[in-house]
Amino acid sequence: MLKAIIFDVDGVLVDSMLFQADAWVEAFKEVGITITRKDIYELEGSNDTRLIKAVFEKAGKEPEPEHFEQLPERKREFLEFDRIKPFEGIPECLNELKQHFKLAMVSGSNRITVGKVVDKFFSGYFDVVVNGSDLERGKPDPDPYLKALEMLNLTKKTNAL
Repeated sequence: MLKAIIFDVDGVLVDSMLFQADAWVEAFKEVGITITRKDIYELEGSNDTRLIKAVFEKAGKEPEPEHFEQLPERKREFLEFDRIKPFEGIPECLNELKQHFKLAMVSGSNRITVGKVVDKFFSGYFDVVVNGSDLERGKPDPDPYLKALEMLNLTKKTNAL
C-alpha cells in the first residue's frame, strides 16, 4: 500500500529551471568559466558541491575550497526568485494528496533556497524536506530519497515499502 509520495522541487513543483540555470551561468562567469543553460540542465538535481565539481572538471580546472561557499552564494544573489512560481494546479494537488499520504520534498538545491520555496509556496504541505545541504552524496545517488524514507519512518525494516 502506498504510504508516501516524494517530490523533487525544481521543474516538478515549481517552474524554476530557467532561472536556476541562468543564475549558475552568471556565478561561474565570475570565476572565468563560461557555461550554458544546457550544461546546468545536464546536472540538474545535483547538490551544489557535485555541480561545482562537475563544471570545473568539464572546464579542465580545479575548484578552490572557497568556491564551494562563494559560488552558491553568488548564484542565490543572481537568482530571480520573484519570478519562480509553482506549476499550475500544484498547490491544489498537494492539498488533496496530503489528505491521504505522507509527503516529502527532496531537492538538490541548498537549504536556503529550498527554505525560501517552502516558506513562500508550500508551508504546511510536507512532512519531510531534504535539501542538497543535508547529505554528502546528493542526487542522482539515492541517499536523499533514502533519507526522506528514514525521516518518514518508512524503511524496509518497517516493511512499509
